[in-house]
Amino acid sequence: MDALPLYHMHQLKLEDRPGDFELIDVAQSFLHARQDVFGAHRHDFFEAFFLQAVSGKVNIDFSSFTLDGPLVMLILPGQVHRWDLGPLPSGWVLRFSQEWLGGDAAFDTTLVGHFLPSLVQLSPEQDQVFLSVTSLMHREFQADLPRRTEGLSALLRLWLLEFYRLVNATGQWELSPPRPLSRRFLDLIDHQFGSHPSVRDLAGELGTSTTRLFNEVRADLGQTPGELVRNRLLLEAKRLLSLSERNVSEIAWELGFEDPSYFTRFFRKAMRCTPLEFRNQAEKAIE
Repeated sequence: MDALPLYHMHQLKLEDRPGDFELIDVAQSFLHARQDVFGAHRHDFFEAFFLQAVSGKVNIDFSSFTLDGPLVMLILPGQVHRWDLGPLPSGWVLRFSQEWLGGDAAFDTTLVGHFLPSLVQLSPEQDQVFLSVTSLMHREFQADLPRRTEGLSALLRLWLLEFYRLVNATGQWELSPPRPLSRRFLDLIDHQFGSHPSVRDLAGELGTSTTRLFNEVRADLGQTPGELVRNRLLLEAKRLLSLSERNVSEIAWELGFEDPSYFTRFFRKAMRCTPLEFRNQAEKAIE
């Protein structure tokens, strides 16, 4: 059965420039794509979109969004997505790696990967803000100016800060970052969820006690470590069910379940439906 493609930056970059940063016209990014970017896929870098005119839909993980610009959108590393567009959109797409965010906790990707909404509509005033920042970033990207990397990094952080401010205004996310232990925990389960680690094992890898891990994670993120591990496993199950053609047994084995019937029980308990029922619902939602 098919596997979901995982694209790296060099596979999608259109301009022959060194580094892991690109800012290009979004219509050109679709028109001259070097890979199938319309079908379900994921990548190991960020894509940030500022779309001034767009119609159609985008499916991110297991959720479908109607596109009506102007809007901004952030697709995170690992998120499975596919596009169903009308005419080619107008605007910009920004591609960058984790390294561009540095160690600043305010831009912690493990946090936004779990809690950040993907898409925000823009008012006319907000549209002008993103147009100004994106235009400055494009100038910096194209020109060979002194300290170009510093300029791009500063403008990228301003772009993301404006995005996070919009998200914060919706009440769906708080700007206060969690403590380092919680961020390290989220990063760890992103890499180990398929092995079904116990909270005790995770605490050991993080060099802390189970009690401290439980207390800090629950206080910072509103969920227990065990709940976050199960939710991360469930997220990957929903990704594969909604956006791949693999059967339930293959998905169960890929996610570390030796017995597909146990996977079905795990999924039904969390979602109140079987994996096949979820797949059928997901297919209808994006028709």
